Amino acid sequence: MRKLNDPLPYRMAGKEVNQLRISDLDYYFNEYRCHSDYYESPFSVLNELEKEIKYLNDPPEVTMISYKPGGDIIFRLERIYQIGDIRIVEYSYDTSIS
Repeated sequence: MRKLNDPLPYRMAGKEVNQLRISDLDYYFNEYRCHSDYYESPFSVLNELEKEIKYLNDPPEVTMISYKPGGDIIFRLERIYQIGDIRIVEYSYDTSIS
């Protein structure tokens, strides 16, 4: 449990804790549809993206997340910014590849 007066509540062991945002979330949900159990749900894909970048001090410009065996979704880093003590890492959906 963190102290209420902790000045840096979003830092752990010298690393930033990034909050993920998707700039074109509506577009992502309209473009990516899982048609069967063979595909990961769109929320599972976002969860994997968040896990991948959550504790990175320098998130990658491009990251690929698997949505099916042999297929990835590409996300591109748009920007990193701060609101108060919260570090926000914003990605956009690019495309899927198989």
